[in-house]
Amino acid sequence: MKDHVFAFHHIGCLTESIEQALEAYKDLIPGKVSPIYHIESQNVKVCFIEQAPGVHLELVQPDPEKNLPLMKHLRQKKHFYHLAYRSANFDQTLHDLKNKGWQVLNTFHSEAFAGLRCSFLVNPVDHLIEIIEMD
Repeated sequence: MKDHVFAFHHIGCLTESIEQALEAYKDLIPGKVSPIYHIESQNVKVCFIEQAPGVHLELVQPDPEKNLPLMKHLRQKKHFYHLAYRSANFDQTLHDLKNKGWQVLNTFHSEAFAGLRCSFLVNPVDHLIEIIEMD
C-alpha cells in the first residue's frame, strides 16, 4: 500500500437537514461550501464544507424513506460515520485493500465528484471508509 497515493478528503457527518446543519456551522465555516448534490444511487444529498485546503466536512442527508441504514444511525445519534480518501489508482487500491481483509460494500459513480467512482469499504475492525477515484 505504500506505493499508492492517498489524500485525505473528508469526514462524513449525518444530518437530518443540510440547510439546518449549514446554519449551525456558519460561524465555523472557514472555507468554501459546495452546492448540494443528490447522489441517486446512495439515496442521499451531500454538501462539502472546506475546513482547510483539500480537507472537508461532508454533510450527508439520507432520504428518510429510501435509506433506512443511515436513518438508523441518525436515530442512534451516530453522526460522524466515515472517513474518505482520494486514490490515484482506484482499482489497485480496492484490490489491495480486499486482499488485506477489507470488505467492499458498494462501488458507484458519484454526482458529487463529476461521475468518478467511489467505493465504501469496511476494515477488519468495522470502520467505514470511502475511496474516491482521483481524476
